[in-house]
Amino acid sequence: GIPLVAWAYAPRSAPANEAWSIVQSCRFIEKKGLDLTIAAFAEVLKRHPKAMLTLIGDGPLKAGLERQIAALGITDHVRFTGFIEETEVRKEIAAAHLFVHPSRTTDERDREGIPNAMLEAMATGLPVVSTRHGGIPEAVTDGVSGLLVSENDSPALTKAMLCIIEDGDLRGRVAAGARRSIETEFDRTTQVRRLEALYKDLMQDACVAL
Repeated sequence: GIPLVAWAYAPRSAPANEAWSIVQSCRFIEKKGLDLTIAAFAEVLKRHPKAMLTLIGDGPLKAGLERQIAALGITDHVRFTGFIEETEVRKEIAAAHLFVHPSRTTDERDREGIPNAMLEAMATGLPVVSTRHGGIPEAVTDGVSGLLVSENDSPALTKAMLCIIEDGDLRGRVAAGARRSIETEFDRTTQVRRLEALYKDLMQDACVAL
């Protein structure tokens, strides 16, 4: 569950100077799809040359990601923060216009459930572009609370990112939908109550059985 008070909803406006801020927050490992984010962002830059990508986190793939960024000639448009405190993550999320998380299944069949960093971003009303992977569709309904594309589809990821950036109505709609999704299904207080109710039901059943 997500503590909604800590991750408050904050409506965002398009940047007046076209300096779109895109962010991904995760460990730098293969299933997070960071190379896809970078490739798609390079295409976004061709239409929005003032855009900036911020990668929050660290991990074993960082050196390879830096090489990819250099090869694409976009070093000045990508920023690494390293692992930072949650208060600093909140500031980065609050300043962003789009959250990207193209999770994928690795060759070793490594998958993830629902990325917590994505849920936190959604709670603040930050539009999300992600993939149909693991438990992500449980949180993101395509076109309602974010946009979903297939795994490992960089062109589709680019298209979805541009849709969010260039369609203000869509951006506002999925931002509000993202917050509703978290309030309805992922609020920590609600989740704790549901868990307590399950335990109480099990305890009652056990007592009856005795």
